[in-house]
Amino acid sequence: MAIGATGWQASQGATAALRQATYERLTAIRETRSRQLVQYFDDVAKHVLALCTDESTIEAALEFRQAWAELPPAHPQSPRHTALERYYPAFIAEGLVGRPPAADVVKEWFPADPRTITLQSIYLVENPHPVGAKDMLLSAPQAGRYGRVHEIYHPTLHRYQSAFGFHDILLIGMPEQRVLYTVLKEIDLGASLSAPPYRETSLARAVARALALDGDDRTAIEDYAPYGASHFAPAAFVAAPVRRAGVIIAVLAVQVSIAEVNRVMTGNRRWREEGLGETGQAYVVGPDNKLRSDVRVEIEQPERFYADMEARLGPEVAQQILSNRTAILNLSADSEAMARIRAGLRETEIAADFRGVEVLRAAAPLAAPGLD
Repeated sequence: MAIGATGWQASQGATAALRQATYERLTAIRETRSRQLVQYFDDVAKHVLALCTDESTIEAALEFRQAWAELPPAHPQSPRHTALERYYPAFIAEGLVGRPPAADVVKEWFPADPRTITLQSIYLVENPHPVGAKDMLLSAPQAGRYGRVHEIYHPTLHRYQSAFGFHDILLIGMPEQRVLYTVLKEIDLGASLSAPPYRETSLARAVARALALDGDDRTAIEDYAPYGASHFAPAAFVAAPVRRAGVIIAVLAVQVSIAEVNRVMTGNRRWREEGLGETGQAYVVGPDNKLRSDVRVEIEQPERFYADMEARLGPEVAQQILSNRTAILNLSADSEAMARIRAGLRETEIAADFRGVEVLRAAAPLAAPGLD
């Protein structure tokens, strides 16, 4: 990854002294943001390790795995199967750009396992809370033993997810790599990460990396990628194995919140107070030259931003940003400059930003372990 900070729009009348003062300020902000973001990911890793070694998490992994086997299967034509078939098109439609979901997309993501259908029907369809608030359901007696286990462990994991600003916390059982539990209750609940389409997701890659770790004090991180279970919005994961008597019984994964990364990069939206004036900002760029944090104008003036993106990049890109509610993975930075920065250069320059506007910019590689 690379981190950049841009100042106010450059003008012909800016003096060399003013430019130098601005560069120095931007460089200081860039270095501060870099340290803060690296610290954020380090803190997430520490939280994941703490949860993985907590006896309550170990017991939860064992009990959810046992409870999974007792779930009654929902066969085709059953009321639960039919209800879930009605649920999926609307859920998936939120992540598709400007068109209703194609039947093959729904078919691809619809669960094949009859126990997964039962679990999702109970915690997604029969859940009285709206999408985005399915985590508010605690008691589901119709889930039998699984419901009783959920009542025991969900409150603690839910508080942890909320307190530390994670998008989600997931328990993946071994050896089948089954998502046995999630706080948020999206369509990955009960999914098998060893089968398509989940086998190709960032979550599956994070779990595979976690299983390959050679120490008890290490975590695996997977960069942002579109994630079907979250309406195809960008998702990054930090994961580590859960062990009992030295044997891996599960993997615990945290889905990193876009909002938390933005909080760090925007200084909690205090741009002016931190010396960035009316248009300055700091942002992160990945190895594909796509943004990994949102930009200031998008947050402060979303209507103007979407209109500008539609005019510059076309309606499909603008609609994708609107659908995902983020510019992450949807906007590109200066690829030539990013190549120089990833080669180890730390630059200050006048250059065009993603809008084609000339800005004063200070950029450098970001030393976040596990991320390019």
